Amino acid sequence: MFISIVVVMLFIFYLSHQWRKTTQLPPGPYPIFVFGSLPQLMYYTWRHGGLVPALKSFKKKHGPVFTVWLGPIPTVHIADYKLSHEAMVRYGANYQDRWGPATMLVGRGDDRYEKMEY
Repeated sequence: MFISIVVVMLFIFYLSHQWRKTTQLPPGPYPIFVFGSLPQLMYYTWRHGGLVPALKSFKKKHGPVFTVWLGPIPTVHIADYKLSHEAMVRYGANYQDRWGPATMLVGRGDDRYEKMEY
């Protein structure tokens, strides 16, 4: 009995925490537990014939700024030229200290990746 109460309380805590995180971000496909929006992204990619058409359908459904959850990590996508120019050029200094995936470092002169031995 005690274990089931603890499991229910943890599940309620997780749902409330997830709900608070999603309300602070732009709209997008609702994340599913550990997988995030990946199931929806894979379905739309299969349905529309590629990743770019899938993201275009997200833009059509959720607007020019939307959130896609890659597992537990939210990624905000700006799918409009004027908005992306304003965010990255005019206000780019606000984003310079944010986390970026390791693939963004390749080709930018980061010698950790250029000097790797295979």
